[in-house]
Amino acid sequence: MAPLEVVHGSRQQPTEPCLLNRYEVGAGTHELVLIAEGQPVTVSLRDSTGSVVHRTEASRGDGEVVPGSVELGAGTYVVECTAGETSSEATLVVTP
Repeated sequence: MAPLEVVHGSRQQPTEPCLLNRYEVGAGTHELVLIAEGQPVTVSLRDSTGSVVHRTEASRGDGEVVPGSVELGAGTYVVECTAGETSSEATLVVTP
């Protein structure tokens, strides 16, 4: 299964500062890769109650790649990318 990628500061799609390679995945354990192209960033995954279920950071933001994994149950998640005082979001749907 291909990893779920979160790209912050994409040079190819600058209008989407928190970009996902897939906006829908099946429930289960997923490899999660943060790619920081513009600046240091913190990515948080929040479930439908607003609780953080996963958090990762890229401290350099120079194309740095930060691998990890996350267990996701069915539901809708908010992927929040925070760089300095700026925050942007994307929605991830996890199907049963």
